[in-house]
Amino acid sequence: MKLSDTSLIQKSSTLKDKRICLCVTGSIAATEDLKLIREFRRHGADVQVFMTVEAQKFITPLSLEWASQNLVALNSSYETLHLKKFDLYLVAPCTINTLNKFCGGHCDNIVLTSLASAWGRGDKIIFVPCGYEDLYENPVFKNNLVNLKSQKNIFVLDPLLEESKAKFQDVEHIVAVCSHILNKKNKKVLINAGPTRAYIDSVRYIENISTGKLGMTLADAFYRNGVAVKLVYGPGEAPLYTWLDAISVETGKDMLSAMQVELNNNNYDAAVFSAAVLDFEPEQKVEGKISSANAFHLNLRPTEKIINQLEVRFKIGFKLVYDMEEAELLKFASDWKKKNNIDVLVVNDLKKIDQEKHPAFILEGDNLHKAYTKTEIAEQLLAILTQIRK
Repeated sequence: MKLSDTSLIQKSSTLKDKRICLCVTGSIAATEDLKLIREFRRHGADVQVFMTVEAQKFITPLSLEWASQNLVALNSSYETLHLKKFDLYLVAPCTINTLNKFCGGHCDNIVLTSLASAWGRGDKIIFVPCGYEDLYENPVFKNNLVNLKSQKNIFVLDPLLEESKAKFQDVEHIVAVCSHILNKKNKKVLINAGPTRAYIDSVRYIENISTGKLGMTLADAFYRNGVAVKLVYGPGEAPLYTWLDAISVETGKDMLSAMQVELNNNNYDAAVFSAAVLDFEPEQKVEGKISSANAFHLNLRPTEKIINQLEVRFKIGFKLVYDMEEAELLKFASDWKKKNNIDVLVVNDLKKIDQEKHPAFILEGDNLHKAYTKTEIAEQLLAILTQIRK
């Protein structure tokens, strides 16, 4: 299928039917808004752009109209758009001048007037400050930031502090955070993901085959849909998303310890055990490097199951099998679920997993669900999580 220059391939529907007012102010970072708008649209959002006069010196209204497929509002008389209802007001980039004037109650352009109205109504507002680092460290500005962060429904997305500048975050990061805020749910979930390692000596280790992509897909989908997520991540190939709150670990013992600390210190509604934790480990680790001049025999011992050692209100487990007929697989999964006292079990057959195909059976009580991709597994587990009672 051939796409036009304004067409987009949809990534998700997490922002479907959401109306976002993107307020653009006078910073070179405004040039990033073309990519930002299109990323919002890939997740289903409708974006309306408001621009200050200073912003138009860095990027043209025509460019942003092309990206958003909506007319750009340049003044407060433009069909009184500042009085229309939006799900979210995003000021990106937000100059130091704009933020200080907003805190002082100024309404001398379409952006400030719209934001003043939104604040008065209690609408959600997100600021993405950008500028030189010395301006960002200005005491008046910093006091204003503290004040804004204490306000209900107002959020500040901290910039990247690099090269003496407060820089625009990656557009995927900004969209993910906005999605989380717009879809906020009163649910908190702990997830483990990726492989774990066990060291043979100081330079060699054994490890399960696991990319960590499934666990990362789960964490990302839960977060974008408003769930508070804490990820405990082993050394997987899948890059760790910057918008996820994560703890990086290496060994199974590290993973168990990190999860135990989290469960002791926080009230989680559920834990998702999607990591490929080693079932065996060397009986002892040799300090230094074992010589390759002679034959070497490695003795392994079974490890304890992390899922059985942690107490949590609701457990979602994963079990990987290899080359089983469906009836045999479901019988095995049902028995394993009961034996380990798991609320929900996702079972996969490694032989049937191929690239993006990830067929799975999800056992929930007496219900049996089917999924065919990582995304579908995440969607079905999200639906189950949202029904957990406090």
